[in-house]
Amino acid sequence: DVYYQRANDETRRRFRDGLKQSVEMASRAQVTLAMEIMDYPLMNSISKALGYAHYLNNPWFQLYPDIGNLSAWDNDVQMELQAGIGHIVAVHVKDTKPGVFKNVPFGEGVVDFERCFETLKQSGYCGPYLIEMCSETAEDPAAEVAKARDWVKARMAKAGMVEAA
Repeated sequence: DVYYQRANDETRRRFRDGLKQSVEMASRAQVTLAMEIMDYPLMNSISKALGYAHYLNNPWFQLYPDIGNLSAWDNDVQMELQAGIGHIVAVHVKDTKPGVFKNVPFGEGVVDFERCFETLKQSGYCGPYLIEMCSETAEDPAAEVAKARDWVKARMAKAGMVEAA
């Protein structure tokens, strides 16, 4: 589909065709292609992404939810995470607010991190977590990244995923 332009039936058809071709190429190379849950209506929930997984019916196509993007839309985040189990290969960790998907400091948005981590743990997910944040305008970007990592690890510890620091 298109991102900054107006979508229509033709752009969605081209997206599906391109995705199918991409997954076929990835599968020949034995590379997993994972769809991120985005800040765009076409792919703003795990339920929608699962529709593409069923359409493609290819084990090399999986899901990469962004818990910030899931939380910023009107999704039942815990239900969405549970629905994706078995297809989730990585998780983006960031904070958001409704309609605001970038530059939201951890702890200032709407994401219930502890509950998300608990749901993923209880569901058996054991893949990677990646922090997504913007720190390039900070005075000390490395310090901001370390601060965010510590903040996220503290929520993971509360959810019983990692040892408390």
